Amino acid sequence: VISKGVERIGARFGNCPRLKAIDVDAGNESFTSVDGVLYDKDMTTLIRCPNAAKKVDIPDGVKSIGKSAFCGCKSLSEVRIPDGVTEIQAAAFSSCTGLCSVVLPKNLTCISRCMFSGCTSLKSITLPQSVRKIDWGAFIDCCSLQSVLVDAPEDVECAGEQTLRVEDDAFLRCGNLISVDLPGSDVQLFGKPFGGCTNLTELAFLPHMRHIWTGALKETGYYRAMSNGTPIVFHSRLMGFKEPSPAVLEIPSGVVEIAEAAFSGNKDLKSVVIPTSVTNIER
Repeated sequence: VISKGVERIGARFGNCPRLKAIDVDAGNESFTSVDGVLYDKDMTTLIRCPNAAKKVDIPDGVKSIGKSAFCGCKSLSEVRIPDGVTEIQAAAFSSCTGLCSVVLPKNLTCISRCMFSGCTSLKSITLPQSVRKIDWGAFIDCCSLQSVLVDAPEDVECAGEQTLRVEDDAFLRCGNLISVDLPGSDVQLFGKPFGGCTNLTELAFLPHMRHIWTGALKETGYYRAMSNGTPIVFHSRLMGFKEPSPAVLEIPSGVVEIAEAAFSGNKDLKSVVIPTSVTNIER
């Protein structure tokens, strides 16, 4: 029980696997507790869930889930997140090994760093159309994850460009991941977001890709299924070739731009045929 005089909590009860409830004295002016879960006094931020919790129903009115709020809750199998939640901080559900599925709030804009890292039972995740960033390691080591979907009702149209930035290692070592769709009309991949995703072959977001680092897809099944020397082109922009490439490369007609480092690592390359359609060659 947190006494009424406590104003600040540091470590937030991590690594307490048998902790079933966090209770707060009614006279405390900084914190409160509902069903054993710790919140700030005005009930807008969920601070910490006890590690032994199995099911959590977050009350309406909560707007934020704090850093590592559910981290290490290995028995957690079900959590309801109200649509009023607009922020879920870093590592909020990290190492929730019993969590099989979760419905994200419809106004969430960022899948934060390591949000679901180590959730080894998570099989599928549906991203709301509002998401604009998937941060570093968001789904790292989610070894059971098979699909990433987008909650985009057919009768809803998004006005203007909807940019999504996917950071390095976002899906690192998701070895069973097969299919990925991503929200937004302008998808940007940085680093190697799908490192170790050797079974990933279905990339529904490719028609919306505007920026991609040269090696972003190299460790996926999609890339490995290509024939050696196949040009990788998105929206008239040459990103590179499937390695190893032949000594002579012919860039397809219709390519307008050649991306930075498009030929990097091709040690056997002797000749490149560039069509007249190319107007820009990046450094």
